[in-house]
Amino acid sequence: MKQFIVFLFFLSVFNSMGQNFEKNFNLNFSNPCLFAGSTLPNVYQRLWINGDYTMMLKFTSNESRSKFGDSALLDYFKKIDFGYNLKLKSRNFEEDGSQTLNCEGIIDATRKVVRFRCIIENDTAKIIISNLSKTQFP
Repeated sequence: MKQFIVFLFFLSVFNSMGQNFEKNFNLNFSNPCLFAGSTLPNVYQRLWINGDYTMMLKFTSNESRSKFGDSALLDYFKKIDFGYNLKLKSRNFEEDGSQTLNCEGIIDATRKVVRFRCIIENDTAKIIISNLSKTQFP
């Protein structure tokens, strides 16, 4: 009987710990290096792999969206090749307030440096797209 009571006690403690964790859990989208538990380029790539182009658009800077238009960006997302391994190596803070994330990418069996420019808009990190003519992102 004692074991059953001890078991119920631990069960209630663990259950209440889980409920408190869920109430205090908030995703942070303002740091591109720790973006919802990953990095902004990796989350952006996962959206591309899943074909969620409208969500990619939400994490695209307002500057890029006004420069190219949403329909041109959606077409661009559908055409690009973004299926390569990425690993964040460093971050540079630029004078204009943007950040450059330097990633190592393995593209066609070759290690390359892939740079992602991003900016914080309304507490959310967003990718800056400067050219739609490339077939490899960014």
